[in-house]
Amino acid sequence: MPATVSLHPLLDKGVPKGASGFTGGVLVCACTDRPIRVKVEGDVAHNHACGCTKCWKPAGARFSVVAVVPHDKITVLENGDKLDVVDKTALIQRHACMSCGVHMYGPVVREHPFQGLDFIHP
Repeated sequence: MPATVSLHPLLDKGVPKGASGFTGGVLVCACTDRPIRVKVEGDVAHNHACGCTKCWKPAGARFSVVAVVPHDKITVLENGDKLDVVDKTALIQRHACMSCGVHMYGPVVREHPFQGLDFIHP
């Protein structure tokens, strides 16, 4: 029998149904020292699994879980000085922690149908 392949911790265990009336939350990077905290206001849209080579994936996962939110619903609460854009030429400007590598949010700032949205890993 072939070995089991992990797609993503959330996908492997079954994605729990979202709560109606969800009002947002706080994303936290993996750092134990000065973790970055990013507030997401409101619910997410277009939640999906992505297997591209640019999206951040948890250790051992083959896919990331990605959603979008309006850009004005993202606020860096703490330690934003640790953020840097992974690839400044990419459509999605993925802001990642320079210490642990976790992608926190990725706005689409140039003209594109997704302009004004931020990609996050909920």
